[in-house]
Amino acid sequence: MSRLFARPVKIALAAMLAVFLAFDSAFAASIVSPQDSSIAYSDSLLVSVKLSDTKTVRITVYKEQTGEEKQVTGEDGSVQTETVYSDVDASKLTVNDLSAIAAGKKTDDSGKLITLSTGDGIPDYHDSVFAESVEYTNQTSGIGFYTKKLTDVKPGLYKVVVETLEKGKDVSETVVSYTAVKEQQEEKKSIFESISQSSTLKFLQNLLRGLFK
Repeated sequence: MSRLFARPVKIALAAMLAVFLAFDSAFAASIVSPQDSSIAYSDSLLVSVKLSDTKTVRITVYKEQTGEEKQVTGEDGSVQTETVYSDVDASKLTVNDLSAIAAGKKTDDSGKLITLSTGDGIPDYHDSVFAESVEYTNQTSGIGFYTKKLTDVKPGLYKVVVETLEKGKDVSETVVSYTAVKEQQEEKKSIFESISQSSTLKFLQNLLRGLFK
């Protein structure tokens, strides 16, 4: 590898490492992947959670939906109003939209309605479970990781929720990450894209463990 090529590689790796180290140490758990307010073009989703203490966390992945009131006619001919849920169309969501959704507010400090890039306000989302809750305990006093690859991921808006549990199963902390999964697109491949997501994560995990020994 030439020196000219090696330099940007080292810079990129240093930047990736800085992202990993930048997580707020005030929380026992942080979501490494998917990164909050991110956009993915894939049919799989890598969920990785970093624990900085001997803690137990509960990890749940939801696919967000919106509800619409519709008139439904029953078998007896009676008309009833039911809420029909459908997956969020994430095709037009931007990173700024995801940040606004993650903030959890519908109005700003002045009371003005916060709108997405589509011009619409932020709707009330319904959490539809995509991956059942999993509990993971970090058995060491140092850094530990929970990692799982979810497959058969369809386009939509996904929310990863990580809850830190105390001994009585009470939730002491909650961290959330939103990701918009869009249709896969043909894009130019870089040296970093040629490395699989799992291989990259494994490399960074080993690097982090080495730094914190």
